[in-house]
Amino acid sequence: NASSPTLQTTKSQYTNFTTSNTINYSNVFGGYHSLRVLAGQEATAYKYEYSYVYAPGVDAEIPYQNTAPQANVESEVGFSNDTMLSFFGIADYNYDNRYFLQATLREDGSSLFGAKNKWGLFWSASGSWNISNEKWMDNANWLDLLKIRASYGLNGNNGIAAYRAYGVYATAQNNGGVGMLPSRPSNEYLSWEKNSTWNVGLDFGVLGNRIRGSVDVYERVTKDMLLDVKVPQTTGFSTNFMNAGSMKNTGIEFQFDADIISTADMLWTVGFNIAHNKTKILDLAVDPDANGIQKIEAGSFMHYVVGKSMYSFYLPDYYGVNPSNGDALWVTEEGT
Repeated sequence: NASSPTLQTTKSQYTNFTTSNTINYSNVFGGYHSLRVLAGQEATAYKYEYSYVYAPGVDAEIPYQNTAPQANVESEVGFSNDTMLSFFGIADYNYDNRYFLQATLREDGSSLFGAKNKWGLFWSASGSWNISNEKWMDNANWLDLLKIRASYGLNGNNGIAAYRAYGVYATAQNNGGVGMLPSRPSNEYLSWEKNSTWNVGLDFGVLGNRIRGSVDVYERVTKDMLLDVKVPQTTGFSTNFMNAGSMKNTGIEFQFDADIISTADMLWTVGFNIAHNKTKILDLAVDPDANGIQKIEAGSFMHYVVGKSMYSFYLPDYYGVNPSNGDALWVTEEGT
């Protein structure tokens, strides 16, 4: 009521600490060979704290939680913390601005994963050939850039919520009493989701670089996906969060830009890009259902299905209206 004020307080605090240390060496040998080597270490720590208090009936003169009837006070607190430690190295080689090579290697350890699988080793290698800088291209004055690129690498994904690898408890009521019971199983082998990608590309520029663009073709295979997978009910749970299955992305991307007007006073540029990507789930590490289909339910009408794209909607087909009562009719799984 008007004579009994209510205090409601919400507090959220995010803290992120990062430290990065690198050492770098670079040199040019013989006027044509350029080499750069970098080694480094990085550590990050993220912390989130949350608190909420709802206190009806506080003293209007002293509007603090402890002046309200304590039986009516509601409070909630939350905490999350995760860390990562990384070591990495990069090596670049360039010969006469015509041939380029690069290699990377890194190892990352994340607290988000299970005690036996926190670390992941990732790497990449790439190369390119700047054809337009070859001596036999000197007479092609209309050509400013023609470069072919290729790369292959393995990287990791740890984009999950904290504590998914740990068994946790939740409150529950039984016979009028309040207690705790396991609400999620542990998985000490939970680890990085891994992505291996190859890419082949072409860059070009002509007519004083007024017309330029690029074409890229790629394939990316994701393994050890981080998914909630059904487990036998005899474990006491219906699902467990684990590394399961694989999928593939293939695609092509095209970028084109042109300077329509390029003067000291005015620059008018137009651009066009188009991309096509196709996703296909290769495996889910689950047994097929009665119809021989491997799938994991991701939502009420959304599933992961082997042989299909990442998110496949499973909805009943509308057949029409029942003329006798006006109810909707739906096609069954048997097609009737």
